[in-house]
Amino acid sequence: MYSNLPNSWFRVARSEDLSTKGVIPLHYFGKDFVLFRTEDGKPHIFDAHCPHLGAHLAHGGRIQGQTLRCPYHGWLWDTNGQCAAIPYPDKPKPKAKIQSWPVLELNGLIMMYHHHQGKLPDWEIPQIPELNSVEWTPLRLVRQWKVRTTLQDYMDNSVDVSHLYNLHSRTFKSAHSHGVEIDGPILTHRMSQKYNLSSLAAG
Repeated sequence: MYSNLPNSWFRVARSEDLSTKGVIPLHYFGKDFVLFRTEDGKPHIFDAHCPHLGAHLAHGGRIQGQTLRCPYHGWLWDTNGQCAAIPYPDKPKPKAKIQSWPVLELNGLIMMYHHHQGKLPDWEIPQIPELNSVEWTPLRLVRQWKVRTTLQDYMDNSVDVSHLYNLHSRTFKSAHSHGVEIDGPILTHRMSQKYNLSSLAAG
């Protein structure tokens, strides 16, 4: 894992990207992973490759109840990454295990925890109450860019309200900060913005 990234939660998918019994590949932190949703509706993330003979679990892997089935030899992996069963009745179940990763699903996002020493998270991301409030209307923009920068610079840019209606005047008519709250590792910045919808529609 990259050590130049903060020890934190990272958005790896939107909730709507992963259907029940869905299995999709991920590539983050210089590694391949498999993201899947078991029949109980919960998301899970494993290292991508089966420890048996290295098959990529996101390419042909299937959900069976609360397990992920390897597409190569049909080994079943439970949600903790432990081998749950193998399709050979005359052989004992191996003690094989695949690396599983901490996952949260909230605010319409699927989050994965990254720690450069592999430690477990000691905090969780809070729910955003405005997402379910009738007093707020969500504006959803999904765009992707590849940017050569550090994560710190990117986040500094996103919370720098004063530059929005100066540098991005075609998109933002105005932007106002309503204060910053810091609670341990959690920074909450509430702001209101007025958008130029014709500019957004033009892309």
